[in-house]
Amino acid sequence: MKAKYNPYDNMLEVLEKAVALEEAPVEPGWTEYLLGWAYQRNGRHGPAVDALGKALRKAEEAGLAPEWVADGRQRLAESYDQLFNQFRLRGGNISYYLVLAEASIELLPEYATGYAVKGYCLTELGTERTAEALALLQQAEALKEDPTGDGWIYYAFGRVYH
Repeated sequence: MKAKYNPYDNMLEVLEKAVALEEAPVEPGWTEYLLGWAYQRNGRHGPAVDALGKALRKAEEAGLAPEWVADGRQRLAESYDQLFNQFRLRGGNISYYLVLAEASIELLPEYATGYAVKGYCLTELGTERTAEALALLQQAEALKEDPTGDGWIYYAFGRVYH
């Protein structure tokens, strides 16, 4: 049986080669943005987060605000949502998701889910940082009443008070 042709597979290969070039033929971050877009379209949200984050950092470091930045931020938030949903549903390495949440907050300061996940991770790592966890969960709720849309933040608050 023939495998279904996926045009994004070839696109990923070409874009990965373009990102590896020493000199970029386009504005800083554009190639990484395209690679992140292609990863996201392929359902590869971990690499999408890496590529889109790199794209946004490069544009910012160059002092540029190209048209694609707004879409890049939206796509980055969508990919973080996918990764954090997997974590909330299946669990995973708390330390990894803490680092991921911290990166999401750095890149997307208004991304409420990043604060909620970081707060939850801190509660799971021990009681030493309970006050910080509570502050993060409150900040998440202030940004968006129910960041994940399913009440999960109230579970996270419960873990703080447990």
